[in-house]
Amino acid sequence: YRAIPGMQVEIMTYVAPEGPRVPKDTEVCQVMATLPGQSDRRVILGGHFDSLNLVGTDGPGDFARVIDNPAPGANDDASGVAVGLAAAATAPQKPLNTLVFVAFSGEEQGLLGAKALSLRAKQEGWDVLAMLNYDMVGSSRNRAGDYDPHQIRVFSEESAHHHSRELARILEWNGRNQTVWPKLVFRKDRYGRGG
Repeated sequence: YRAIPGMQVEIMTYVAPEGPRVPKDTEVCQVMATLPGQSDRRVILGGHFDSLNLVGTDGPGDFARVIDNPAPGANDDASGVAVGLAAAATAPQKPLNTLVFVAFSGEEQGLLGAKALSLRAKQEGWDVLAMLNYDMVGSSRNRAGDYDPHQIRVFSEESAHHHSRELARILEWNGRNQTVWPKLVFRKDRYGRGG
């Protein structure tokens, strides 16, 4: 991010509290890069760089065995961090809205990095216009074996408090006739998942 002209980069720290996937209160960091825009309204774009593999363990509390097993980091979610970097590298020098690119940490432990950033945004009074979360964008095959390398799923939920669904529709409209196009999924996330 520091190599991108005009980008203001910081390492944001917060405390990940002890919990099912965190053995003790731990200070962790995440990367936040801000590209000032013509307005103070912010669009947040991010993926997470932490990963976790619970296969072959006795569950989230089995820390020793989790450390010994590799995690699927390239897909979940170095792919999302890479999309964020690509978006930052191709962003206009003076965008209409301020763009905030985040490489989140602690997402596999309960969306801890996102919660820390949300708290900071609230405390500092950010005017957040939208947030796009790139999670597992490197996977075009599901567990049933379905494969479509030309579509990317865009999840959105209907809400009286935000316009997630309308943002998804705009993305789909603008993505028509592209090499890879959005497939709208009208729910918050995959079943049993949260991002």
